[in-house]
Parts: sequence; C-alpha cells; structure tokens
Amino acid sequence: MQRTRFSNTLGFAAGLLSLACLIHPALPARGEQAAATELFVRDAWTGLAVPGVEVQVGTDSAAPSPGDASGHLRFAASLDGQQLEIRAPGYRAMSVARFQHDLASAVTAVWLMPRERAPELQPEWIATHKLPATTLLHGHVVDPDSGQPIPAATVTLAGSEKQVAANARGYFLLYTHGTRVLSPADVPEFADLVVSAPGRVSVRLAHIALFEDDFHFIVDLPRGQGETFRDMSHKLYPLGFEAGEPRLEGRTEDHEFELGEEAAASTQAAPALAELLGPNAVTATAGGLQLVNPPDQINVSGFGLVPLEVYLARGLCAEWISSWGANSLASGAIAYRSYGSWYQINQGSICTTTSCQVYNNTYNANCDAAAQKTTGILLQRSGAVARSEYSAENNSLRCSSFSCVNTDLSCGSGKAGSPAASWPCLSDSHLFDQGPGTCCFGHGRGMCQWGTQAWSRGGQLWNWITDHYFNANGSGTGMRTMFMTSPFTLVSATFPASVTRGTTITVNETLRSYTDWNQGQILLGASLLGPSSISDPAHDKKVTVLARTSFSVQSRDTAVSRLFTVPATATRGTYDLLVAIWFDTNGNNTIDSNDKPLRTLSYPAAVVVN
Repeated sequence: MQRTRFSNTLGFAAGLLSLACLIHPALPARGEQAAATELFVRDAWTGLAVPGVEVQVGTDSAAPSPGDASGHLRFAASLDGQQLEIRAPGYRAMSVARFQHDLASAVTAVWLMPRERAPELQPEWIATHKLPATTLLHGHVVDPDSGQPIPAATVTLAGSEKQVAANARGYFLLYTHGTRVLSPADVPEFADLVVSAPGRVSVRLAHIALFEDDFHFIVDLPRGQGETFRDMSHKLYPLGFEAGEPRLEGRTEDHEFELGEEAAASTQAAPALAELLGPNAVTATAGGLQLVNPPDQINVSGFGLVPLEVYLARGLCAEWISSWGANSLASGAIAYRSYGSWYQINQGSICTTTSCQVYNNTYNANCDAAAQKTTGILLQRSGAVARSEYSAENNSLRCSSFSCVNTDLSCGSGKAGSPAASWPCLSDSHLFDQGPGTCCFGHGRGMCQWGTQAWSRGGQLWNWITDHYFNANGSGTGMRTMFMTSPFTLVSATFPASVTRGTTITVNETLRSYTDWNQGQILLGASLLGPSSISDPAHDKKVTVLARTSFSVQSRDTAVSRLFTVPATATRGTYDLLVAIWFDTNGNNTIDSNDKPLRTLSYPAAVVVN
C-alpha cells in the first residue's frame, strides 16, 4: 500500500482547496450580509438532492417557497435573521429559529434527515459487509448543481490497482487492508481515494487512515477540470503520522480558548438562548438531573445546517478512533455533542478544524451507534450547556518525541489537568505505558481521548468515564464540575390508592423524550417509603422510550407500565410512592450501582397498605 505523504504547506493548501468540492467559488466577505440566499437541500446520509422541498419563511400564512428537483431554492433577498421551516415528503422537517447563511459558502446547504435511510447506510447492512483486517470505503458521488448522482464515476485507491465505478445511484464500495487500532502501538496505514468523472473536477480524499472499519464519504464533483484536495487526516494521525515520528506542532493542540472566555460568552448569550434554540428549548430541574435540550441542528462552517445527531454520527470518528471500545466512543459522543451544542448556542456556528472540533462529514457505523446510545445527553455546568473540552492525551509528562502545548505540567506524570486553566489535577494513570498514551500532547483540560480507550479496555463504562474526566466522579472543583443531563423525564404515574399485603399492583407511567433516536435501555424502578421501605427489584422493567417524530415538535410521550408486589409481611400504613427511571449502562437488565439515574417522581402519602 502506498503511503501518501504531504508537506505542511501542501497539507494547508489542501485544506483550503477541499472546500471547492462542496461549495460554489463566489463567497461573500466574512461579516458581509448576503444580498440573496440560495439553499441546497440535501439528504443527510447520501448528500443527494431532496425533491419536493418547501420552505416557509416567517410565521405568516404565506405560501411556502417550493424547490425544484435539484434541491436548490433561490431567494431574491437575504434570509438572515428569519425563522424558517424546511420540509419535504419522507423527511423530518427542520425548524430554524434564526437563520444565518454559511459564511464559508455562497450556497447554504441544509441536510434533512430522511425517515428511512438508504439501504447501504443501514447499520445492519454495514455490519454484514464489514470484514476482519479490512477497511470498507464507500460513498455517494453527487453533482452539486443538479443534486443528482453521477453514475459510472471512477473511484481509485491511489497507488494501487483497486478501482470501482459508482452505480446508477452514485454509490460505490471498495475494500482495502485495515488496521484495528486499540492502543498507541497500533498505527494504521494511510491512502488517498481519487474520485473522477469526464468533464468534472476530480476530488482527492487525502490521508485517509485505514482503520479496520467502515467509512462513508459524500463526494461532490462540480463541472470543470483539474483536481481538488480534501484533507481527510484523522485528528490523532495528522497528515499520515507514522509510528516513532514527532507529531506536527499545532495539529493536536485542540480547542484553544482564553481562560474566562467561556463564562463571559455564556453570560452574554443567556438573554438570547431561548431565541437561538427556538420552541425546542427546555430546562427542568425537579426530580433528578437537570435536563437541557440541545439545539436541533448545528451551523457547520463549509457544510451548512446539519441535524445535531447527524453531525455527531458523521463527525465523532474524525476525533475518536472508530475501532476503540464502545464505552470510549459513547463517552466521546457526549463530549462531542455538548461541545458542538455549546458553540451553536454561544457562537451561532462551529468550525471544522482542531480550533473547534474536527468534522469531515464521514459516516461510521460505530460512531453512529455511540450517538444513538447516548442520544440527547449533554454536559451542563452551572445550569447551561458546557463547553466540554478534550484533547488526545492530557497526561502531565513531556516526552522528547511528542509536542506538548500544555506548559502547566505541575500535576506530574500519571495525572491529567491544568490548574492554571482551572482544571484541577486528576489521577489518570491509565493502562497505556508507552507511545503517545504516556506523553503530553494535549492541553490538559477536560477529557483525555486515549484515556477513554484505556479505561474502556479496563472495563469502565461510558458514564463512569465521562464523570471521571468532567467532575472527578462527583468530587470535582473548578472547571471540573460538569454533569450529564437527562434527555428523558417522568411526566406522571397512576396507581391504586390502596393495596392489600401480598398482592400485586400495576404502576402506569408516562415518560417524555426530547431525543431524536428511540432509547431502549431505560429501566423502570419503584419503591414504597413509609413505616418501612419496600422495593420490588424483580419487577424492575426495561422499556423503549420513543423519539420525537420531527424537529418541529418538542418532545414525545411514551406510555409504559410495571408491576409492583407488596410483600405479605409488609407493615400496614401509609406510604410515599417513588418512581424512577435509570439508564441500563451495563446492559444487564437490572438496576444496580453501575447504572445512570435519570429522573425521579415522588407521590407523598399516596398508597395505603392494608
């Protein structure tokens, strides 16, 4: 396999040129209000045009503006600041409380989530097509003007004889050798994919890390000549990192931010929070962990408006390594979701580089699974969505062969942190004992990415890993005081007012979800508290809570029930009823100390035991 190597200068130029395959060349100056607005409405998974689009501008009853088969809609005036409702048959409608055009593009892409994915992007289909020690590279090739597929486009693995042609739907699939990366000692190979068609500008997807996994690309081929580059370097392997090489300065030093800027930005943005989030903003504190609803979509520079969970599924594995453990990816999903949400709420958009968090619009089934497993869960601090920082390795040890942006190494080896930036020292002596897993090449703040994999391999669950880094498992101080929110709440419960000892009653409950994926890992718990404490763990029950039906609605209720047996030996008297929902993080169908408590609801003096 040929290793593709580029200099820093060429890599930088490639990053700039990569936008050409997604956008038109004429760009408005930054900060300049567009004189007109053009939208390109695309399928969030395939990138193809969404037909039958209608865009409602404002809240009046005027007829919506229809789009054509190309998915393009053109408006003579700027839509900046307007409220939009974008809908199409077979897709979830997108509600935008206050539109802002994409500053990096003359055309703002809008990615709508279909109610049913294309077959080749169904997780079950991908699972049956993945092979050991193999990288599955697949994708869709799209004409950005017509929004239609480009059949017979040629896809070549550079430096090899591997070449395939896209089918009538613009879809291609290609296999090559892949490396399963579990520890810092495992280094993948790197390669380029070149996508071309007659009369089209070719696109080189450069520096792809060939992990043992699946990767789906959306490739736009505009009309013209020549070749453009998209730098697909993984954040942890910039520009084709090879084992034993020093890491390139500036590529792994993530999320630069001035101390105190987070608090200032949060304070300034507070009056506009409801306006930015629109009608889907929800905050509740009673009966469990705080619930803070995330924004429906992220304004991603150069990519447009992307549904939050699509942003996560197509972005997380540009930061985390897809072959890492499921608990590592799930903890990363929470950090990635919260970080993107913070930027959307406080900045109105997010960039796609290590200055924010990396996003290259590449789908991976494992990262999609992590997104769905943790659907809707954010990190919050002081009642607001938290800017959940992380970097590759936060260990406070400088190694001569690795760069280190964190000059505050006061915590010492085996610990993470940067007290000078209000991130206290945290014991983080994870199991990697050589390579980048023991070297400081991060900023010391928040979560250690290699650490999440180490803890996952050591048997820790995603909720423990997340709490470990962001609140020191409940004992954090300073900035290490972030907690996971619950995207579910208990609305109500109904039950008999009296019960005879030795009999079983039914407790009917209504659960409310603010999520975009169904959640099948919710456990129903219940207790009676009074003259004695009565529990019935044998009837604790796992249920599926249904996702909301579209982005235009705030939530969805699911009716569930469980049984509760009062022992024949119970003390007679009046009892409080306590019902609770838990996340079954270890998947054993039983409420235990490893699980994550979500919400509780108490009914004082509600049940008389006779």
